[in-house]
Amino acid sequence: MTRDEIKLVAFILFALLAGVSAKHWRSFQVADSSQPAHSPAPQKSAKPPYIFKSPKEARDAHNRTAQKTAE
Repeated sequence: MTRDEIKLVAFILFALLAGVSAKHWRSFQVADSSQPAHSPAPQKSAKPPYIFKSPKEARDAHNRTAQKTAE
């Protein structure tokens, strides 16, 4: 290898090492921060809201959904 190729490889390795170090440092800082962690947003149903013809139909659908999530 020529002297320029060695410099290029050393520069690439240094850049990778610097990137990994920065990422590790930033994730370490976030984990140790004194601020409370943000809770993730609750997942919403992928199904669109339904329009029921009667209140009984709505109650039945709610009960079915409650049973599925309890399992």
